[in-house]
Amino acid sequence: MTEIEEVMKVLDEELAALDLHTNAEAFVWLVLEEVASQRKLQTPKVTHPLSAAEKAAYLAGGFDLSEREYHGRGPLERTMAEYVAMIAEALSIREAARLLGVHRGTIQNRLHRRSLYGVIPRGRWLLPRFQFHGKEALPGLEKILHTLDPEAHPLSVVRFFTTPQSDLVMADAPAPLSPRDWLLAGCPPERVAALARELVLM
Repeated sequence: MTEIEEVMKVLDEELAALDLHTNAEAFVWLVLEEVASQRKLQTPKVTHPLSAAEKAAYLAGGFDLSEREYHGRGPLERTMAEYVAMIAEALSIREAARLLGVHRGTIQNRLHRRSLYGVIPRGRWLLPRFQFHGKEALPGLEKILHTLDPEAHPLSVVRFFTTPQSDLVMADAPAPLSPRDWLLAGCPPERVAALARELVLM
């Protein structure tokens, strides 16, 4: 048994112990889908079907071209995959410091002052990516984080910042904006802070 097969076997056992109706392969695909979604990546579209020669070449290379359906896409499995994807994409303190061009101590201070948002899985600070744009933190982020309930689940926080809100409407925008897009557009953070006070715990 290869190392990957051993890891997948352990993951299968852990999922079964949680009484989840999915398997390791399906769960990994869910995580990958969530990572792609968080990066706003689009799966490349096939513009033409593969020729017989192309199919033969892919099959000879060990590729499985059969279509698959993955089960276990219930709300619990999807939420777990979303959380794993959030953690996988998050920045360490060192990475956040490099991104913002500051010392690691500055990032630690901002986490404690709640001017940056972090989670602590397994005792190590990680900073979800929603709060960064380019090499800067979202403008007005601190005002909003101070109004959030510290006990709010991390996914509730991420979803809040990335989901369009009916109260965040600009005159020249065709649809409501997410808090993240609202802040990036230079709109007042106070409007988002008022909504953040109403964030329901997950």
